[in-house]
Amino acid sequence: MSERYQQVDWKPTWKDRLRYWFVPFLVDWIMRILGWTIRKIEIGREHVEPYRERGESFIYSVWHESVLFSIHYHRRRRIFAMASASKDGEFIDRLLERTGNHAIRGSTSKFGRRALKEIISTAKKGSAVTFVPDGPRGPALKLQGGVVACAQLTGLPIIPIHYECEPAWRFEKAWDRVKIPKFFCTLVYGWGAPIQVPRRMSEAEFEAKRVEVERAMQALVQDCKTRLMEARSGKSASPKAQPVESR
Repeated sequence: MSERYQQVDWKPTWKDRLRYWFVPFLVDWIMRILGWTIRKIEIGREHVEPYRERGESFIYSVWHESVLFSIHYHRRRRIFAMASASKDGEFIDRLLERTGNHAIRGSTSKFGRRALKEIISTAKKGSAVTFVPDGPRGPALKLQGGVVACAQLTGLPIIPIHYECEPAWRFEKAWDRVKIPKFFCTLVYGWGAPIQVPRRMSEAEFEAKRVEVERAMQALVQDCKTRLMEARSGKSASPKAQPVESR
């Protein structure tokens, strides 16, 4: 078995290998074409730009429902993200690779300790990393503690990210209710304020910080929804909400 498949919990057939080459290729190009047609509005970008300008590392935290187009939105940023050892994770791994980013395979249910150790080591070397704290199985919008533990051990800030779009394709029966922008839609992409995590915390303090990050991410969801509603109703944008050029 190739090195790529040594970090997964399933054995690929030749059909799997073909599928997980072709589907990410197709999705990547669909996302590119979508990106050329979408009206994009950004909120909170000022929270991340200073880190990018200084070349400093940070930790993105994104809900599972916002993963797909976020990969396209951050193409060629050389970001490392944790992807599960499942077949779904293989798709994300290949898509990240196609967009100039990287995956570290593992989750809370499989290879988690090894993957967390690797992503912490990567962050300490100066790379931006991404956690999907309600994956791989949910419940949706409920934060697991891995992202807080990574921030605690590295001293890096957590920056929530999220997008809302309309019209969109929505998979309502999926546990994460993933959404994909439709052509010529309006999309609001948001960054939350950085959240610092102390190195030393009691169990109760750790749980309080976990809740703080979860609430910040949920608040960003509402901010994006509000700005999207304003944009579609024709209301004027706030000073911090700026239209951007198509990517």
